[in-house]
Amino acid sequence: MQRIPNPVSDLDIILRVYREIYEVLGQHRSFGLDDISKAMISRNNVTSQGAIGKEALLRSTREDRSRDPIYNQSKMYAEIFRTFGWMQSTSSKLTYEFSLLGEYVALAKNPAAILKECLLGIAYPNEVLGVQSEQTVRVIAGIVLAMDGLGTITRDEVMAGPMSIADDSDPKAFKQMVLEIADCRKTAGALNTRIDEISRRRKISRSPTMENYTRIPMASLLWSGWGEKIGRKAIHITDAGRLTAKRLRLSADYRLNSFNALSDEIKPSFIRWTFYSMLRRAGFNLDPVMELFEFSKKELESHNISTKQDIFFSPFQQLSQDTLAKWVPELIRDFKDGSFVDDLGHVPALAPAAERERPKLIFSITDQDIEASGTFANLKNQIQEMLAISGNIDDAVSMLFKKFSGENKDIFYPLVANLFSVLGLDCRVSRGGQNYERADAIILDKEKSIPIEIKSPGEETEISVKGVRQALENKIIFLSRKSYPTDRETTSLVVGFNPPNDRSEVHELIDDIWNAFDIRVGVVDFRSLLMMAVSAISSGKKIDIKNLGLLKGVISV
Repeated sequence: MQRIPNPVSDLDIILRVYREIYEVLGQHRSFGLDDISKAMISRNNVTSQGAIGKEALLRSTREDRSRDPIYNQSKMYAEIFRTFGWMQSTSSKLTYEFSLLGEYVALAKNPAAILKECLLGIAYPNEVLGVQSEQTVRVIAGIVLAMDGLGTITRDEVMAGPMSIADDSDPKAFKQMVLEIADCRKTAGALNTRIDEISRRRKISRSPTMENYTRIPMASLLWSGWGEKIGRKAIHITDAGRLTAKRLRLSADYRLNSFNALSDEIKPSFIRWTFYSMLRRAGFNLDPVMELFEFSKKELESHNISTKQDIFFSPFQQLSQDTLAKWVPELIRDFKDGSFVDDLGHVPALAPAAERERPKLIFSITDQDIEASGTFANLKNQIQEMLAISGNIDDAVSMLFKKFSGENKDIFYPLVANLFSVLGLDCRVSRGGQNYERADAIILDKEKSIPIEIKSPGEETEISVKGVRQALENKIIFLSRKSYPTDRETTSLVVGFNPPNDRSEVHELIDDIWNAFDIRVGVVDFRSLLMMAVSAISSGKKIDIKNLGLLKGVISV
């Protein structure tokens, strides 16, 4: 069974952590696992023994690195980043450089589109990971094709079928695998017998090892929209999944052995054309390299390689840095005077991001039960349903985050108010048309009411300076009109879908407002709010937030 590293099963977290690591290390020619650990620590992406930040690193560090939690987590992230082709090993297996593909993932406005291409680009064996796989498998693409043939697929079927097939590039073998999975559905216990045999033959424990290997593939089906979960086990293929399967079937399937079989003369054009095609499918503008792209296309066609259909081959996921440097040295990041130049045009290198110390929003579970009634009863039921399906808080949060990712203010504003209500706060949405209710929502208190400015994902996906300015206006109006009891010390909140990145002007504006007016503006992203609410529902207890009223800046929960 093919092994897939799984630091977390949330693709959004993997993207965010990678892009934040790049912000810190993007100017480094090479770096190691300790550098990755420090980068994650600087963004509060890891904890150890109840601590965060530098204290977490101190508590985690061991003389025996194999027992160092943060070091091992960094190693797992590095493996998945290498699997996606975003980083590659250099002089040693544990020394890395960002690849040009990783550069575009870090800088893309819509990194989700290119991540989908990277999911489909995972194939074994490959030169990148340095593992000579006994299988020839395009793991996630194979799962999508199997799901298309079966209509639905479960985790155990993925283990028994697409992740364990010897060679999924053989059409007859692949068809036979799908038929065998379908036959297993007809006989109770047949699938378990098949998995136990694979476990015995491969000498891999079924639980938790084999099951853990499926975490990223199964999460990918839901995150990408290729599948949807109906009930507790099976993932049903969606229309988007059907289209992706059709695209895979109509594409030329090239693996590492296919590349090695090409004549040396054509290898540079093959790498360029497949890489640029991948970027184009992900929405990148190829105008700067269109001449070279067309030249490569003609070169392929002159050697009887058709370009009328897609060729699924991801160079940075299949080929080592040495191989790429040999055939397409212009696709290796080249640092010159603090900048790098590539053949898609000169791109100024980002200066190292300031390591921002985000304010900590500390919460704890109280002994008070959450009441079943109230305006948030329906939301509570939705959260409980997601917890039942996913089985854990992190996955439930991810499912809810995606569920509401396209909502506008008519849905999102009441949702935010209800999430605060779940936490035990008296929060309500303002009534439209009431001039004295300038804020979108209000946390009511006898002395320290908090205005909330809300930005739905339909308005903006990342919290911007506009929301911060409006939060300042909300606070000024609250203090001036005295519509609700509050004081100058109490914060004014902005709640939006994604937090601003570390380069955003939001951070400077919040500091400027504090310096000029002594007014605190706190920024809460949707995922963090979900995390607290789902934790509360999971425990059945209300949340005690220690410092919400004094929040200033972008929170770290």
